[in-house]
Amino acid sequence: MNKFSILVSSTDYYEDCWYPFFKLFKYYWSDYNGKIYLLTEKKDFVYDGLDIFSLKIGYKKKNKPYTWSESLKIALSRIDTPIVLLILDDLFLNRKVNTEKIEQLVGEMLKKNISVIYLTDQSTNGPFEKKGELLWKLSQTASNRISALIALWNKEKLKLYLKDHENPWQFEIYGTKRSMYMKDSFYIINPEKYGMNKDPIISHCYPTGITRGKWNREAVENLFYKHNIKINFNKRGFYYKQEKSLKQKIISKLDFKRFISNLKSNIQLLQLRINSKKIF
Repeated sequence: MNKFSILVSSTDYYEDCWYPFFKLFKYYWSDYNGKIYLLTEKKDFVYDGLDIFSLKIGYKKKNKPYTWSESLKIALSRIDTPIVLLILDDLFLNRKVNTEKIEQLVGEMLKKNISVIYLTDQSTNGPFEKKGELLWKLSQTASNRISALIALWNKEKLKLYLKDHENPWQFEIYGTKRSMYMKDSFYIINPEKYGMNKDPIISHCYPTGITRGKWNREAVENLFYKHNIKINFNKRGFYYKQEKSLKQKIISKLDFKRFISNLKSNIQLLQLRINSKKIF
């Protein structure tokens, strides 16, 4: 059995990302020969030379989609490797991947029972408990101990941090807080040696290909042009950062579904604090 597989977190709504994602994947990770799981609801996708398995998890009743965390849980339940490399569908690769180093990291995870290794230095700024030649260990109080950026995860550990009602941003915020009360080992590649501006093990467009449903022009336009990837950018449009109006801010604050979701996360965090000894 292979020791790790790749899970691309996506949705049918983002199918316009799949062709550029896998074309760039094939180009920059040409020696990867394992299985790639693509998280979809109903659609399939294939790319020549890649072993892509479209998960097609379906919908809840009345075509209601699963939450991001629910979808990820379903996907993980269908993967048979102990380690999963999790990557979002708009993190388009832009440099050659160091397969040898990734396989070395997988070996370290299995040998030392590591919960997660973040593969880019964008995940957290620390502080760090231990700084090694290959890996730095995150302290219990590190910022963004939980991140949705590219990482090697122990599949069963990742399941523990997923809460059904949470979206990716809540997973990062509340998951980080929950992780402070759980005795798991979190690592990141040595940023001084393998950082994005050094010799990255894996590298993607910065910051992400899509923000709030729209393309990040500075992240994708030149990259796609370089690889002759033709996309109708007008369908999504380009993202431009704008200050929210007072009305938009009020509407955002009054988002009932998000309020309930945040409340659930806070209650779960409080229960964890009560039932756990503080370990930092």
